Amino acid sequence: MKIIHFDICSLCIYLIILFTIVINRNFKSTISKLYTALVGVSFVAAISSILSEVLVNFPGMVPESIKYLVSSIYLFTRSATGIMYVLYIIFLSDIWHLFWRRKGLMVILLSCFVVVSVLLCLNPLNYMMFYYDEAGHYVRGDLYIAFYISGAFYFALGMFLIIRFGRLIGRLKQLSILALGVLTVIAVTIQYFTPKLMVEMFANAIALLIIRLIVQRPEDVIDPSTGLRSYYAYYNDLAKNSTTNKKVSIILIDIKNYNEIVDFMGNTNELELLGRIADVLELSNSHIRYRGVGYHLYRGFFRFVLGERNMEYETEVANRLNGYLSKTIKVADFELSLKAQLTIIRYPEDINEYAELASFDKDISSIVPYSGNIVKYSELDDMSKIMSSYIMEKVILNAFENDSFEIMYQPVYSLREQRYVAAEVMLRINDEKYGTINQETFLPTAIKHGYISKIGEYVFDEVCKFIASEDFNRMKFDYIEIPFSEARCCTREIVRLVIDTANVYGVDLWKINLNIPNKPVKISQNVLLDNMYFFINNNVRMTMSEYKLGNADILKASVLPFENVKITIDNDEQRESYWKLMKKTVEAIKEMGIGVAIKGVRNTAEYDRVIRLECDLIQGSYLSKELNSDDLVKLICGNMMI
Repeated sequence: MKIIHFDICSLCIYLIILFTIVINRNFKSTISKLYTALVGVSFVAAISSILSEVLVNFPGMVPESIKYLVSSIYLFTRSATGIMYVLYIIFLSDIWHLFWRRKGLMVILLSCFVVVSVLLCLNPLNYMMFYYDEAGHYVRGDLYIAFYISGAFYFALGMFLIIRFGRLIGRLKQLSILALGVLTVIAVTIQYFTPKLMVEMFANAIALLIIRLIVQRPEDVIDPSTGLRSYYAYYNDLAKNSTTNKKVSIILIDIKNYNEIVDFMGNTNELELLGRIADVLELSNSHIRYRGVGYHLYRGFFRFVLGERNMEYETEVANRLNGYLSKTIKVADFELSLKAQLTIIRYPEDINEYAELASFDKDISSIVPYSGNIVKYSELDDMSKIMSSYIMEKVILNAFENDSFEIMYQPVYSLREQRYVAAEVMLRINDEKYGTINQETFLPTAIKHGYISKIGEYVFDEVCKFIASEDFNRMKFDYIEIPFSEARCCTREIVRLVIDTANVYGVDLWKINLNIPNKPVKISQNVLLDNMYFFINNNVRMTMSEYKLGNADILKASVLPFENVKITIDNDEQRESYWKLMKKTVEAIKEMGIGVAIKGVRNTAEYDRVIRLECDLIQGSYLSKELNSDDLVKLICGNMMI
């Protein structure tokens, strides 16, 4: 009698695995469904293995046909586990599309399983796979070797795939599956040469248990707050798609007012809000029979991905998502309106590089503003696409290489002196493909990728060269305003840059006015304060730029050594109350002995309002557009009308 204790143990392991799957509901994704099916088939194989042995040892209890049926089920399910293991590796590595595209690979994949299945179906007629002799003993037939050949084929194919594409799932998971392959070979070898020692099913159970613990870990890919796939899983899947050239359609969901809603209703209700949004994704997915995959990345950012065979559903799903998310959502006692912006992008049709796709994905909030309409990547203009930091970085590097930066100046008009007394430096890039790109567009990327220091050095060098020229003296300007980024203001290198460059060109320091943004002033970094007092002690002028109407900004302006405070007009805010607040702000700043510059004057109406504010300096396109140094000289010296 064969030893069936190992089969019984394997049965217990399968039941434990299935129990944990059901309890944790880990069967939503394709890979989870396949793993669950693999455990289920192995469970049936273990039961049939035990039954076949029991029936052999108790002859006469059941008809011969039942014994043949049970043994056939065992061989069929064991053969099925081989191809299912290979399919598991294929879906785990996300390379199914490589087989689906090539019918020849599909034939090879199915061949051995089909052959064994056909032989089992024909076995009652020819007994070529197995039979029971007169004594009731189980005997292997002449073609039983096909069962082992099939197993060896799927084992070899699985090992090849895990070695070839293992990097897509991670080194630990790759090594775990390779080790399990070795364990399976050892178990099959033992059972082949020692039929009484039935360890094959036990080894298979141990393998599936280890896969459950190491490979099939829900915490690695599932976002606990929503049950959707996680941030890590999303970008890992994108990387797999790039490596295997898999076509996908991605619906990017950006909830613009998510943070405001959470701040309004409190963090305690955020989990319920996330659950409502996740339900919307699941409901939309159910309408297409769960052909897509939903992801929750982080606050207000969700994704829905359709594979190559299901990309035709992208418009249907996007419309459903947009429809559901545009409705009022009830969370606790709040009825909330989400501003969800949906963007559809196809890979590699729209973007064919992983780095560019990931960059566009992360920058989507600043690239596509809220409109309530579904936007397709192919419909975006070039200026929207370059907002992606990946493309913008290339533009910046190209500008360095081809010297396509251009220094521009916008004159500053003094109401008291009734003349232009200064100019603010502005930088732009003249790109062959994208045309003129202003500094507001490319500087955030320059700061993010560490190019701001190099850009700052270039700007300061060019401006000091201009200040030292005879043309500058002809204009009788008091100074040139040079803006500095937030990051540069809080480094000690800025002092060296200003002093050394000014000395190289023989520029008087009082002709330099540093525009220091409001944000680092709010932070009150010690290095920033040291820099400011060093400059003031060396006659370098300073202006607080990007001033916002508010008490905190007034307090900072009152205690720091600024010559001027520059306020930019909110061109979208034209209510009378806004101008009244502006008037009071200007009066408060001037009472502290600080000059006030108003920036952004675009038309006669705004100009008249600014005049009534009794500020000191005015700047804007109404007075003059941005000019290069030659045109600036012509304007100021009266040789050119603007």
